[in-house]
Amino acid sequence: MAQIRVAGSGNERGKFVVAADGCYFLASEVENKENNEEKFLVFSKICNTNIRSVMVYGRAPLAINNFIMNSHGELLALGERYLENGRESMLLIQFDKNLEILHANVFNENGNELEPYDITEHAGDYYITGFTKTGEVISNGIGYFTQETQHFYLGRYSCELEKEESFLITGFGEGNAPTGKVIASDGSYIYIAGNVIGEKRSAVVLLRFNPETNKVDWANEYRIPKDVGVTDITIKQGEIALLLTITEKDNSDAGLLLVNMSGEVKGAYFMPEEGYQRAHRMELASEGALLIHGTSGINQFMTQRSVTRLDLSDGNYRLRLEGSGQSNEAGGMFRDGEKFVYTGYEFASKRGYDTVLRFSDRLIADGKSGKTNRLEAVKVSISVSAQKFPKSKPLFESELFKEKIRYQPSDYLKIE
Repeated sequence: MAQIRVAGSGNERGKFVVAADGCYFLASEVENKENNEEKFLVFSKICNTNIRSVMVYGRAPLAINNFIMNSHGELLALGERYLENGRESMLLIQFDKNLEILHANVFNENGNELEPYDITEHAGDYYITGFTKTGEVISNGIGYFTQETQHFYLGRYSCELEKEESFLITGFGEGNAPTGKVIASDGSYIYIAGNVIGEKRSAVVLLRFNPETNKVDWANEYRIPKDVGVTDITIKQGEIALLLTITEKDNSDAGLLLVNMSGEVKGAYFMPEEGYQRAHRMELASEGALLIHGTSGINQFMTQRSVTRLDLSDGNYRLRLEGSGQSNEAGGMFRDGEKFVYTGYEFASKRGYDTVLRFSDRLIADGKSGKTNRLEAVKVSISVSAQKFPKSKPLFESELFKEKIRYQPSDYLKIE
């Protein structure tokens, strides 16, 4: 198995990777060790042992939430910008394969906070999910204060990264905090999964959005007797697979929820391992198997990266641990033909963290074997609707991007 270590002089956290034309494109978050409030993004192109990087700085700290390659071979970064008041705005940057910026914009929703989580391409547009907040000024008899409400968010953006329209998905009940976490297209419809956080638990929700009518066709809540977070989605052979992290007391496990294209439960499973397990990303390994990238450890601080092959036909899995066992964290995964490339980061002593790229076949023949346990998942239909948000402009125009956020070639990262 090959590994590439990408290092700099700060804390380098590899988050996402895609592959094309024999090269790997890496998106990392970097933290200035002298000032941990200064966080910026580095995008790198790695061909053999050659690396070319560009930096993106902001007046406020930046984070990367997804990094994809579109149907035209262009790279799209979905990120967020942390503002001084603790609120977030959405950052979109589109690159060509030479890492030259084609388009870039920063958005909120008419002054409201906007935190994006995932993005998919559909019919030439980009659909983005996450959450936004709206505020209402209320009097308590003494003074006035702003009461904020969190909303499940869906936005449609053009290939030039201009906002076309956006929606609040409403109807999840009083006092809940709904968030869209993952999104995918089957070519006809948009499927969005997320969490609704109540007083006692976090429930999984899945809905189908019709981009022709701008309406929600159906929406379901899946009641699982544990706290559950959704981390990835894939559509395969007439089924929707949702990757889960399942938490109960001090233990967490990776899990999977399978539903058909109408939202009916086909199966739910978790992989029982001791300690702390968190699922991050998955890719199809073969017709009946998934490859899952995650984090595993005795607690959330002493961790290794994990790669698991899960065979859906019999529920057997094989898990391999990687890294030193001290503060390793998994990032994205990408299928490149018959091999898989995945990224993450690991503690590198006084230097802080280094990004790692690793490669695997689809078999995981050298891993620890295990058997999944069934998970109770009860589907409950819920009534939600998509309410259109007023059209808003970006916080600054694309042509002013370099004046607002610094962008420059860099030799900051190097291969070791």
